[in-house]
Amino acid sequence: MRPATHSKLRTAKWILAALLFLAYMYVSVQKSWNDDFRAYYQACALLLSGANIYDLNVVEGGFLYSPLFALLMVPVAVLPQIVAASFWFLLNVTSLILSIALALYLTEGTSAPFTTWVKGALAPATTGRQRGFIVALVLVLSARFWLNNIEHGQVNLLLWCIVLLSVLLIRSDRVAIGSALLSLAIIIKVLPFLLLFYYLLRRKYSVVGLSLFWLCLFLLLPAAVLGWQHNLDLLTAWNQRILQPNFGQGAIGVGDSNQSLNAMVIRFLSEIPANEDTGATVNFFSLSLQTVGLLTKFFSFMLLAVIAVLALTKREKTARRENVEVAIVLLTAVLIPSLAWKAYFVAAIMGYTVIVRSITGTEDKRYRHLLIALATASFVLHTLTSDGIWGWKLAHVFQSYSCVTFSMVLLYAALLLTLREPRTARAPVDISKASSGNPAFSLPSRVKDRRSS
Repeated sequence: MRPATHSKLRTAKWILAALLFLAYMYVSVQKSWNDDFRAYYQACALLLSGANIYDLNVVEGGFLYSPLFALLMVPVAVLPQIVAASFWFLLNVTSLILSIALALYLTEGTSAPFTTWVKGALAPATTGRQRGFIVALVLVLSARFWLNNIEHGQVNLLLWCIVLLSVLLIRSDRVAIGSALLSLAIIIKVLPFLLLFYYLLRRKYSVVGLSLFWLCLFLLLPAAVLGWQHNLDLLTAWNQRILQPNFGQGAIGVGDSNQSLNAMVIRFLSEIPANEDTGATVNFFSLSLQTVGLLTKFFSFMLLAVIAVLALTKREKTARRENVEVAIVLLTAVLIPSLAWKAYFVAAIMGYTVIVRSITGTEDKRYRHLLIALATASFVLHTLTSDGIWGWKLAHVFQSYSCVTFSMVLLYAALLLTLREPRTARAPVDISKASSGNPAFSLPSRVKDRRSS
């Protein structure tokens, strides 16, 4: 092929990719405006007027996040709605790209600075092609979740991107900035708070102490703009409507859209309907709500106990092992609250990256095949909930049977499997170096006899 023709084909590919991206952007922006992003936009526009943004009669669908997050979003709310939604779409796409890059960098275990690594990763070398394969596979495995985030205009991609960046900075001994970012993520959505529990058990007291300082500061900071009383009222409403139901009494619906571990246990072990519209149930047992409540607490406690065992182990914390532990913590942070929409599980990007990296980096066939089987089954299960593939009714049936939850349980099992060091292939012996005078290269007697004959 002539160079000029090759150049034209490459230009045509880029133009086609740009057109497809713009088309997807248009569809996603239109959809997000009628979904989660609209609640952000309305809440931020009303925040400075003194309204209670947590009142369902004030913001359609209600606002679920902290006053600081609403305050940070005020500049976006000043923009026309189409411009604001387009900006949010691009921010989500950027967060997705950066999350993949951070997960890949963390699992690669390189000592090069992140910016230097990014420049090298973009080079058209063999290792770059391997990275490209890993990125493509992680994008496919987690597509159900990041597509859901982008189309609904959710905040989870930004949230977990900030968390991964904080993990990188803390690991690089930039604790002040890393703890500030971790606290910012917790203020946006409380889920990453479990990382503080992990760091506390790891005896990283400076991380925990600074994070608590930043948390207090971020809670009080909106008072400088909103006034002390209005900020206190908003914090009280946020606690009553969001924090207590999710992490306290658990007074959250268990409809099929809720894919938390607690919701799965309640649906399967009690007569509470799995579908709030039809009243359909999927229970295998009819236990009392009190018994089921105890069981949900037990399973949550067991997941926390696993984190405690991993954090307190005296084994040397290699970068590889720490990556697995962080992925388990992020996955647990989404599973154990009372409420977990599908969009929350974009936190699995780190977990899938660890698994794919383990698959491509081992010569142990049995170990590799088992990880492939678990990752494939995990992908298939959560893809069953896609109404774009299976239709709305069938997708909700799969949701009722907690296919996303089971998918994450399989990913969790795969991550636990990667904690063990896989058996590596034995290096071949160079018999030309064998010598009777060197016991390190001595051959078995039957081999010597065969060579002498």
